[in-house]
Amino acid sequence: MLKILSHSILFFVIALLTYYFYPSVEEWLKEYQSSQRIKKTSNHLGQMFIKMPLSTLVYITFLSPFILGIIGFLISDSFFIALICVAFGVILPGLFIKNFQKRRLKKFESQLVDGLTSLSSSLRGGLSFLQAVEVLVEELPPPISQEFSLILIENKLGVPLDKSLQKLVLRMNSEALSLTIRAVLIARQSGGDLTIVFSQIVNTIKERNKLERRINTLTSQGKMQGMLMGFLPIIFAVVVSVTNPSLVQTMLEEPAGQAMLIYALISEIIGVVLIRRVCRIEI
Repeated sequence: MLKILSHSILFFVIALLTYYFYPSVEEWLKEYQSSQRIKKTSNHLGQMFIKMPLSTLVYITFLSPFILGIIGFLISDSFFIALICVAFGVILPGLFIKNFQKRRLKKFESQLVDGLTSLSSSLRGGLSFLQAVEVLVEELPPPISQEFSLILIENKLGVPLDKSLQKLVLRMNSEALSLTIRAVLIARQSGGDLTIVFSQIVNTIKERNKLERRINTLTSQGKMQGMLMGFLPIIFAVVVSVTNPSLVQTMLEEPAGQAMLIYALISEIIGVVLIRRVCRIEI
């Protein structure tokens, strides 16, 4: 009963402070919209064709630390855990965007073989390179159709094709795409046959994908060990908190216990990072 009362008082104080300082906070949020961080985040979302108003992005960035902090405090009843959740909430939007970028890039690279095959077929049919890009945009799904559609838009605006292709490489940061664009630019300058170039690149990408799948199979055990190392302490902490709550409470309240938890957390992060680096093999 005392715990519920203390939580109610805490939320009442937070609500009262929010109501009192809301005009100042709203003014600060409007100024925060023009900050470098929000502009950079909005630019990343725009490159992935995700349209989000700046005001919505500001509220998500601003509120996520507080929401996670409140959830962490309600679950653990500890300000130390709440501060950790607040810190995680600060970096959570950036982690989400990076994860979405990686997934989108992976999907783009998986569509690249189909895209090159479509371009090669269109060129064999007598179409120009830009007409072949139009066919690719119409036939293939996002994200490859979205990225190549920008080439058509830039061409209508008077941007040279070579520059548009180079900007595509900068946006996607894909080694396979970089190899493709370099080959296209060289073939256009030297008058080579693009259909032959695309066929050779497709074979190269397929062999590279086979090698990557083999490497992933060989390193899967090490990655699994890294995941187990990361989740085992969390599972152990949950089990101990259920079976012996007083022990966990002592760890959270005593300075020595908090120092041990910080040391354990840092050690876990270092261990997971080292295992992932060992299992990461560049091709």
